[in-house]
Amino acid sequence: MEYTGTSMATPNAAGAAVLVREYLTEIALRPSPQGALVKALLVLGAEDIGSRNIPNNNEGWGRINLENSLAPSGNRGIWVDDRSVMSNSGSVKTYTFEVEQASFSFKAVLTWSDERGSRLSSSQLVNDLDLEVEAPDGTLYLGNVFASGSSQVGGTRDTVNNLEVVLVDVASVGTWTVRVKDASHGGSRSQPFAIAISGNGVNDLRPDPTPVEASITTATPIPQVGESVLLSAHIENLGNVAVENVLVHFKVDDNLIDSSTINLNPAEISTVFWYWTPTNAGNVTVTIEVDPLGEIDEIRENNNIATKIVGVTTPGVRMSSSSSTIILLDSEQTATSWQVNITNTALIQTNASITANGVQRQSDGLSFSWYVGLSETGFILDGGQSALSNVTVIHPSPPDPGTYVISLTGIDNDNSINFPYEIMLEVPDLAKARVSFPPIVAVSPVLQTNFSVELFNEGNADIGYNLFLDSPTGWQAGFTDLGAQPGAPSASSGAIVRDGSLQVGISVSPPVSMVRAGSNLSLNLHIISQTENSESWTEVVNLRVGVYEDLEISLESTVGMLRPDSSVNLQFSVFNEGNSDLTLTPSIQLPGGWSVTSGMNTFSVDYGDGHNWLVGIVGNGQAVGGVMTLVLSSP
Repeated sequence: MEYTGTSMATPNAAGAAVLVREYLTEIALRPSPQGALVKALLVLGAEDIGSRNIPNNNEGWGRINLENSLAPSGNRGIWVDDRSVMSNSGSVKTYTFEVEQASFSFKAVLTWSDERGSRLSSSQLVNDLDLEVEAPDGTLYLGNVFASGSSQVGGTRDTVNNLEVVLVDVASVGTWTVRVKDASHGGSRSQPFAIAISGNGVNDLRPDPTPVEASITTATPIPQVGESVLLSAHIENLGNVAVENVLVHFKVDDNLIDSSTINLNPAEISTVFWYWTPTNAGNVTVTIEVDPLGEIDEIRENNNIATKIVGVTTPGVRMSSSSSTIILLDSEQTATSWQVNITNTALIQTNASITANGVQRQSDGLSFSWYVGLSETGFILDGGQSALSNVTVIHPSPPDPGTYVISLTGIDNDNSINFPYEIMLEVPDLAKARVSFPPIVAVSPVLQTNFSVELFNEGNADIGYNLFLDSPTGWQAGFTDLGAQPGAPSASSGAIVRDGSLQVGISVSPPVSMVRAGSNLSLNLHIISQTENSESWTEVVNLRVGVYEDLEISLESTVGMLRPDSSVNLQFSVFNEGNSDLTLTPSIQLPGGWSVTSGMNTFSVDYGDGHNWLVGIVGNGQAVGGVMTLVLSSP
């Protein structure tokens, strides 16, 4: 058996309408939606059946598809408005949407529940509203001007129906403008309407200011009766548009204490402050209410109130500190101290004391067995009198990064009233560098010398360091493998793991002029941590110039052909081109028949100096020609 026709379509459409209304009230949290909005959403998601020819008398605006109406697929969204009204002819309501992708359709549906007309009138519409959609290039589409199932350019406005639709199959990227116009207002009252729009870049653009319950705080955790207390709370806009003149009420036990007016951008959090003087001891309910008069059209109307129970006490003690939070900046520091005050808030004398309750890391609640010392623990305080105590915490150097909470308790011993108080130690990433290198590095006076140092990261996190070299005068030092190019005088270590190290290669090149052997030089290695609070170190690497021996020997005498029995004095010039003083011992190898008569004594040539060397030889009459080899040896 097949069920067809309006007998089946009607209950299906009615059921779908109920589901849409349930979604609006329970999921979207939109109170009291208009029936016109339910109708608009049903038409918004309707699909053409078969050939593209909607609207027509067989399927109207198409087959209902609630997924398209409420949760469209892809990068399309839904936007609705059923809170606006038209009051007179010529009124216009404008909406704009930014389409970011060009592969999606853009559909707008306008509906309204018109005032009752007269059967005697030639026009049954009392209030005639029109829908217009303008594309980014200025192309204008009018409601209900359709052909082949989509909107067409041109045509005339619809003066008959109280439902108008614009459907553009492929919307171009840019700003799309939707207008609702009151073309003819014949009714006696304002005309509400509903508009539903789907497409890329379409969202429910409404503000949603709400108080953040966890943010409600009092400057004094446990206020005293008669004490002026600063109370604060965060107000957050969870919506997508800015909202102005948001009224915020501050109440205590449903009694209005004060109010403020704020402005909020989308996703902005604003803090509001009030002063409050408690009048009664005990637990009171502090209420922060946003938009108490219901003047703002919000995404959610059920998140405008936040409450907190605050305990108010009578005479006791209060603790304070001018610097309750200290930031540790020195990685070598092992102790941190605070100065805290304990004040008798009563008007009569009391015995008071302070106790330390331990140290915890705020991020994970982990406890630490650090020593916490107090310079004073017991006090006799007159009414309103204060006393000081120094709190000292002994900690590693440095501790792990994080915020550490040192819990203290001020005690009014006579009245058994405790006042919990916390001081904070904030530990950022702290650098601590150490460099290991030889006590003296020997460098060549003529060649590049390469050596390495080891850079240790003893900080409390993985930390990088910037490195710089100051070369001795005339010399050139650089990093062999860390800089932008080999030999650059600056480099970055990259992040070195905590308690890790890095071998840093360094090259040292000599100047053009010869440097004397044994000269002591200083190479400065500057280290700067790549942390928010940078620290710096300078290490001095001691360099010592090594010995380089080099001689230039030249024959100054002119020697022709010699007889076998000749006696000859040969003049040589010896120049020390090395970098140290030399003591030279001569030796000579002669061809057969020749012997040395003079010049074999040891002589010295200072660094950078020369020496004239006279060598005498004599032939025995049988001497022959050949190669004479001179050798100058240093010890």
